[in-house]
Amino acid sequence: RGEIIILDEDIPGEEINPNWSKDEREVLVLDYDLDVPGSWDSVVSSISSVGKDYTQMQFLEVWVKGDGKNKTVHLDLGMVSEDVDGDGPPLRTEDVNGDGKLNPGEDTGIWIRGKLVGANNGRLDTEDLNGNFVLDTEEIISTYTFSMEADWVDWRRITLPLNSSANWETVKRVVKHLRLWVEGSGVKGTLRFGGLDFFGDRWEKENLRAFPINTHDDPEYDPFSDPDFLAYYEEMYGEAETYEGKWRKEGAFSLEYNLTSSEEGWVQQTFIQPQDYSSYGSLNFWVYREEGDPEAIFYLRFGSDVEEGGNYYEVSRLADWEEKKWLHIKVSFEGLFMVGTPSFQEIKQLRAGFRNPAPDSIQGRVYLN
Repeated sequence: RGEIIILDEDIPGEEINPNWSKDEREVLVLDYDLDVPGSWDSVVSSISSVGKDYTQMQFLEVWVKGDGKNKTVHLDLGMVSEDVDGDGPPLRTEDVNGDGKLNPGEDTGIWIRGKLVGANNGRLDTEDLNGNFVLDTEEIISTYTFSMEADWVDWRRITLPLNSSANWETVKRVVKHLRLWVEGSGVKGTLRFGGLDFFGDRWEKENLRAFPINTHDDPEYDPFSDPDFLAYYEEMYGEAETYEGKWRKEGAFSLEYNLTSSEEGWVQQTFIQPQDYSSYGSLNFWVYREEGDPEAIFYLRFGSDVEEGGNYYEVSRLADWEEKKWLHIKVSFEGLFMVGTPSFQEIKQLRAGFRNPAPDSIQGRVYLN
């Protein structure tokens, strides 16, 4: 195994992503020395002592600044063994009195693989990730991997689908730890991690790829360049630019469809509590056709049951408006198509989707805001 030294550093957020604020953000700095072929070393962070349920999470997003060295980075999620060097008890910890705090005289370091680690670093160094004063060795993890090549010297965002690991279904309901480990041969350098986030949604999906996008993290999403969208946004919410001259964070749903003849694709949300829309008078939203076949029928429906033949209100139209252009759709409640016996006071579900009425397959991508 090699060696990793952990440091913290505060830098302006715009150094990581030019769309972010100048306000400082704390980044994790890893100085690594993988001195022999096949070397690796790791650091572990506790997410929750009892475990978090990430059933609704779909992606792990990481911002990383490379150093121009060839190496592989692995991320393990789940329950990680606390036995760092695999030699069993006793538990190694600086927490002499077991109060979970770093007290005077305790910052003496712990011995790992014959090396003194963490002495006088101002942190409580311990193998005890969950604070139960027992060396827990059970390990159930999902692993995610990405390679860093010699041309990687800037900040980059990595988005890892959580279900790309075969073990995620087993792990996702009890996620306690994150282990980051670096693997390489005869390399040393410094990596910086400027953010690590889980994100997902409560939307069900059928024959459709759907994911959130926003103006800060997705360069291809630029709604404020459309003068009509910009005017509407500023009328509703005020200035679209911050005092730093940067666009405010504005998000949308990216919907990608690839449908055979007569096939349908959709995303759907079921609310925990029924929603009351009776105080509103119209349905108001924006759509943007990034690309795609104009034969697709786009629809938005809501009601107590949005399945075909259920009880819902719907608005639909051909996805034939101009590409690379926002379209504002506003429909009064009186003008909505009604199926069954829906009620504006009993809205339990919302569905957005596409139908293919054409004899051939169609595909495309639309942003829904």
